[in-house]
Amino acid sequence: MATIRKRNSKYVVIYDYTDENGKRKQKWETFSDKTAAQKFKTEVEFKKTQSTFVSPSSQKVRDFLEEWVNIHAKAHWQYNTYTGAVSMIRNHIVPILGDLEMQKVTPRDIEMLYDCLRTKKVSGSKSFGKDDAEVPCLSSTTIRHIHVILKKAFDKAVEWKVISSSPVICEAPKKNKPQKTIWDKDMVSQALADIDNELLHLAVHLAFVCSLRIGEAMGLTWDCIDFEHKVIHFDKTLQRVSKEALKILPHDSLIFTFPEKIPNKKSILILKKPKTESSDRFVYITTPLADELQQRKKRIEKEKDFMGDLYEDFNLVFALEDGYPVEPKLCEKWFKKWQEQTSLDLPELIFHEIRHSSTTYKLELSGGDIKSVQGDTGHASAGMVTDTYSHILNKSRARLMDTIEKDFYEHSPEPTTDKIDPVMALLESVERSPELQKKLLDALLAKQR
Repeated sequence: MATIRKRNSKYVVIYDYTDENGKRKQKWETFSDKTAAQKFKTEVEFKKTQSTFVSPSSQKVRDFLEEWVNIHAKAHWQYNTYTGAVSMIRNHIVPILGDLEMQKVTPRDIEMLYDCLRTKKVSGSKSFGKDDAEVPCLSSTTIRHIHVILKKAFDKAVEWKVISSSPVICEAPKKNKPQKTIWDKDMVSQALADIDNELLHLAVHLAFVCSLRIGEAMGLTWDCIDFEHKVIHFDKTLQRVSKEALKILPHDSLIFTFPEKIPNKKSILILKKPKTESSDRFVYITTPLADELQQRKKRIEKEKDFMGDLYEDFNLVFALEDGYPVEPKLCEKWFKKWQEQTSLDLPELIFHEIRHSSTTYKLELSGGDIKSVQGDTGHASAGMVTDTYSHILNKSRARLMDTIEKDFYEHSPEPTTDKIDPVMALLESVERSPELQKKLLDALLAKQR
């Protein structure tokens, strides 16, 4: 199975293997002493008998990751997950590890990658028009995502017998949990009273009452609204996805692809099913929100009449004057611009934090009724609600203890005191006091005389 030959002052272990293309090849490994050569020969023979032998390979990290993505993505990734993961691989992993051979990557290489990424500046919109000192570095969340990608990829490389063990053995980089900014109910009311943009007003109102993600709001269609029972079925989301992802991934979750207004872009707008089953949900709405939706419907009918054949009817609640979708990014821009211009003194939010504000308000109002709130938010589990909003639940627990204190202690029976026999009390006093005993004896003798 393997042999040792001496060549000059060195020892060579010679063994056969089958490469990734199924061709039989021979490998020579050189060692400085016979003991090391014998140890390696024994390991090769043992691994072959146990079917754990990994054939030598010069496959580069960049090539393996491309192969792995093409297989893994189709089974596990959504469109935006694919786009984000491929971007991280191409922009952050391949430039540093790409030219290394898979079998030569060490745990040290992985940790050095993370160390480099911690000081790497972001690119794109976050760096546009800023001095280098003002440009932030990659977030801890991004580096954790990269860690997850590498761990899954190298674990699969072990399964495929590309490598014998994974070099991704370090702990995941720590994630900083930024403080969530929220508005209370009074702040939301102030905002709604101040917003003039009808579509933005409806978006904020709908997102707060129904605890929505922005894609769920922008993807709402009229057939999902039951005005009679004041219930909305959220069963889809509006997203802009890369054409590359749309081409490679299965279309199981795809509902509709919108025609392009600007040709030759690398991305396209789609309606798709929610990421999880729990996100497909029914949410009850308030009468004022139902009224605003009815007004929106009448406004769309007028726009249809005015635009005529130029109106593209996609049955969307949030549509521009020509019927085309309101992109989530456009709604976010409207919200940011309104906050910059308003005279209200409110904490600055990103649109997604309206959902956090809504969830916080509902938990407080319901006294911590997690299951009811989870039904509105579409979280995959009640545990996700408790983990994310534990500070609110602690308030509910404190209020519960106050209730217990009032109910338990205020209605507890008064402590009872046993009746004391005066004769026995006098005898106990006499027994304890010699002076009292002498006075009592003198009194008895005087009475006899």
